[in-house]
Amino acid sequence: MNINDPHETHQRTAANGTWLDDAASATLQHKGGVYQILPLDAVSWVIRSADGRTMGSLILLASEGESGDPVYAGRLPEELDNYSEGSDWRGIAKAIINAAS
Repeated sequence: MNINDPHETHQRTAANGTWLDDAASATLQHKGGVYQILPLDAVSWVIRSADGRTMGSLILLASEGESGDPVYAGRLPEELDNYSEGSDWRGIAKAIINAAS
């Protein structure tokens, strides 16, 4: 296991309801940009661009969905409705970045 890979850490810690355990942040590269995913609390994270702009958020909906994987929702800034839901947090974050750009 590579402890520096957020996806592997996510899989390792999913059973206890956390996402990246005690990690301060995760980095996601998408369409030539670098984005930080920063924890807000035990079940939510903010997605920020390199210039500090808030792109949206990720929320843990269930620590174990039908397939046994955690289920996340992505929201655009200032929105209360979920933009996207699923187990692929990276895909959800990329969809949020695309929509917010």
